[in-house]
Amino acid sequence: MLMIAQSVTDGEEGIGAVGATAEPVLLTEKQRELCRRLDELYASANKKDVRASNLFRGALYSMQSEVRKANPDWMAQTAHSLRDLIYPFYRSGAENRKKDVFTQYGTAGDIDGLAKRIGLHFGFLSEVAHHRWAQAKRSPLVKSTLISKKADDDILEEVINDFENVLFSALRRQLDAHGEIDQFIKENNRDAAHLHELLNINFDTRQYFFSTAHEEYLNWLDESGFLEPIRQPVNEASSYSYRTPELDFLSRVAATQPNKAVDVMLSVPISQDRFNPEVLDRFLWLVRSLPAEQLARIVCKIRDDRWPELMARFKLHSFGYERMFQTLSEAKDEKSILVLAEAVLAIKPRGETLERAGYTFNREIFCVRDLVYTKVFQYIANVGEAHKEAALSLVAGCFREVLLLETVSDIPFAIDDHFLLSDKDFFELNVGEGQRSSDKHCVEDLVALLIKLARATVGAQCEDENEARRLYETHLSSVPDSQSGWRVRLVILSLCPQALRSGLRDAFFRIFTCEEPCRLVFGAEYGRALSIGFSAIARQSG
Repeated sequence: MLMIAQSVTDGEEGIGAVGATAEPVLLTEKQRELCRRLDELYASANKKDVRASNLFRGALYSMQSEVRKANPDWMAQTAHSLRDLIYPFYRSGAENRKKDVFTQYGTAGDIDGLAKRIGLHFGFLSEVAHHRWAQAKRSPLVKSTLISKKADDDILEEVINDFENVLFSALRRQLDAHGEIDQFIKENNRDAAHLHELLNINFDTRQYFFSTAHEEYLNWLDESGFLEPIRQPVNEASSYSYRTPELDFLSRVAATQPNKAVDVMLSVPISQDRFNPEVLDRFLWLVRSLPAEQLARIVCKIRDDRWPELMARFKLHSFGYERMFQTLSEAKDEKSILVLAEAVLAIKPRGETLERAGYTFNREIFCVRDLVYTKVFQYIANVGEAHKEAALSLVAGCFREVLLLETVSDIPFAIDDHFLLSDKDFFELNVGEGQRSSDKHCVEDLVALLIKLARATVGAQCEDENEARRLYETHLSSVPDSQSGWRVRLVILSLCPQALRSGLRDAFFRIFTCEEPCRLVFGAEYGRALSIGFSAIARQSG
């Protein structure tokens, strides 16, 4: 039974025995703490004429089995002593003061709920104290539990046990709650029910626990469901603040347990329908510091769950992605670099891009803000031969998406262009030349990277005409027909004029059937391609 301790504590204060049969009251550690809180409650209410802890000890003394035998009225006396603990605050006329007393004391929990529960106990104890046992058994404290079929003394003990717990909670100040959490962690406790009770006191206790819990708790907390707030979507995802201490804990312990931290992140469902921007923001902050082995485990989720697209509305800066690329590059994990690059090069949906104003092209088309600072184009450009074709496919696909954002035709081309790059010779473009962060300059880098990869793949296979044609047909022939797409195609076709002579011939002769042929020769690309490839189509014709 909780109320009576089972062992003597050194220096424990006791109450004298009846005759020679009863032992002094031996309090548990929790009961001693409750006595301290009761005395502090009375002191805060300026009730110095009574020592509340003595009333509590007297009630416990009268419950001892030896005292019960010698005192047939022990139940009423016990109830009377316990009721007197709260009588000054619950007697008639004090209704408006009971919550104020707990507020003044500094109660950390739900004062309304605790005051209501104590009121139920006050009613029950009053009935027992006045020998109205039949009425007492109709109390919700008895009727709503499984104890109503027990013997009367057992029912009383159960209710008093609960009363002790309620008082302990009602007289828990914030520092008391912190002390209990410190003790829980010190003991390496794994009592889930007790931790739930502590965390539910208020937000501060939840925050305090997750700020102090050590890394060895990670597995148990996850398996016991304490990290579930990380997995829950929010009703309103248009804004967010940092209000989830479980994320603070995960970020902190990830430094020493990155493998388990990634396990947790992989288990969190993330989609347009299950989206918590605070969680995704913290995940992006966390993953940038992961070691390469663990970062490689999460990049597919970043891509497949479309993290950059989901967070695009919040205009997060891109520097974290650059750290991820650097980590993977130092580990020579080029496969993961391309997976991350595919995520980072995500394009905004057509309806979310900014409309162009007059002749000023200033659309924001990439989900990642200030894309240039991720250095994604440089990292893709530096992948080794084993991944060149995969890089070509990725970049060509991204270029197609950029061009297909526009559906308006622009004679003689099938679609209009967002970024004309009219002052550039596509034969001379180099990756990373322009360091400005506008999306127009990112498209310039994208075009330069596409041509560079085409040179490293298609251009490197000119002697194997079948392979050169395969690479071109597979990855480049479907570049949309726009001004920029046309100029890119001319450059790439001229890389292997003999192998790609059929495509070159169609391109050169298009001018004779075009409504506005001057648009085809805009820029340097048509003339330079013609100079390089004319002899190849001439031999074909001959």
